[in-house]
Amino acid sequence: MLNSSKQIKYSALLSYFSIALNILVGLFFTPWLVRKIGQSDFGLYTLCISFISLFIFDFGLSIGVSRYLSLYFSKNETEKIKKFLGIIYKIYFSISILIFIIFIVLYFNIEKIYSNFNQDEIIKLKFILLIVGFFNIITISTKPLEGILIASERFIFIKSVNIFNKLSTVFLLIVLLKFGYGLYALVLTNIFVNLLVIISRFFYIKKFIGFEVDFKFWDNKLFREIFVFSFWISLSAIFQRLILNIMPSIIGIFTNTIQIAIFSIGMTIEGYTWTISNALNGLFLPKVTRILVNNNSQHFNQVMLKLGRIQLFIVGFIIVAFFIFGKDFMLLWMGEKFNNSYWVALLLILPFIIIQTQEIPQTALLVVNEVKYKALSTIIISIVSIALSSLFSIKYGAIGAALGVMVAKIIGLIVFLNIIYYRLFKIDIFKFFIDCHLKNSPLFLIMLIFGFFIQKYFPLNNFYTFILKLGTFSIVYFLLLWLFFLNDYEKSLFYDVKRKAKQIFNIKT
Repeated sequence: MLNSSKQIKYSALLSYFSIALNILVGLFFTPWLVRKIGQSDFGLYTLCISFISLFIFDFGLSIGVSRYLSLYFSKNETEKIKKFLGIIYKIYFSISILIFIIFIVLYFNIEKIYSNFNQDEIIKLKFILLIVGFFNIITISTKPLEGILIASERFIFIKSVNIFNKLSTVFLLIVLLKFGYGLYALVLTNIFVNLLVIISRFFYIKKFIGFEVDFKFWDNKLFREIFVFSFWISLSAIFQRLILNIMPSIIGIFTNTIQIAIFSIGMTIEGYTWTISNALNGLFLPKVTRILVNNNSQHFNQVMLKLGRIQLFIVGFIIVAFFIFGKDFMLLWMGEKFNNSYWVALLLILPFIIIQTQEIPQTALLVVNEVKYKALSTIIISIVSIALSSLFSIKYGAIGAALGVMVAKIIGLIVFLNIIYYRLFKIDIFKFFIDCHLKNSPLFLIMLIFGFFIQKYFPLNNFYTFILKLGTFSIVYFLLLWLFFLNDYEKSLFYDVKRKAKQIFNIKT
């Protein structure tokens, strides 16, 4: 079995491969899919999935499972694991019953909810809702399986299964759609592949980890503790959804649909940036748990700086590259009408250069059961972003709304949470910013100057010119990074992967 560090290294690589795969699928496969099944049917499927996702909500329990099991695993408390899982499965069963009742009521009122749909669309929607909804209600009780895998640090298996899920779904859909199957193939393929994923998780855990569940056990104190923990996670998730879902409505109230579209494209770029920079999210939960259990503050600061630097090099590259070449990209991708989406995206991703470098203290909030602070930060962001975006969008449209969100993130996720990090974990925040950000700022300053030079003397002519400029910029960035800014530990990550690749090659040959 691979140790913790290797699990993190290789699963991080798999995470980025998975992200690249998802982006490629989004860019190339989705348009083909829409053409094959038709815009109306694709809209029905998207509507159904988004509709169901509003109710298939585990109230923060999945994160709670990972947190508690990581704690029990770190202390080797096998008996507590069995009892904890007994309570969790009972809670999930209760949630399933509640969701089933809600779905029954909604199913028989679909015509009233979507009164503008024709009869054919209603029939299709009810069929999809019935199949997908029923499947999700049944499988919601299997969510603790992923928590067990995370707590036992089987990240490589988790990421590999996710990649299998995506590849097999795309492959089966291509085959079925080629033979003329339409909307229902899309629905049944997703269900079939997800069922395979659940079965593979179950048998992997049974064979390589092994766990028992005490279904008879119940403890009111532990249940209340889980409920309080999950309540703050749930509250945070609700307000997070509010930020994402309400912004187009605010823009629509004060401006028009054109500004909504401009903001939406900017949000797409923000989503890709978040996905790439968040690939390491969750991988350090067990490790941070062990550090805090052992009360090793020095090791905590070291791990925080290690991950912070890696995240900075990734996020910093994305932000600087987009700052330089983003206008060209928008012009080639969406056309002149979406020029302002560049400013929307830039404003939305700028706070990431701080936020994403602080993954370790964010994870530590879960470990020490102080998730209420993360929830409070999300509430702050929601209130401030709604207020400021409403004010700024009147005059500046989509750009004003993005500015409001950016200011809210700075207040909630940077200022507020860094005060909490200092008080809870006694982190020397200023030293972290000096070691992580200030010492590496020359790299980004040099790349900004170099990028402006490229843009000035090599104007955009076509797509190939864009790729050439971005490729040159990337090569120079990574050369400077390797020669002058990466330390021995960071270079060793690359050498470990290279050595592993050679081992695999030798075995095959």
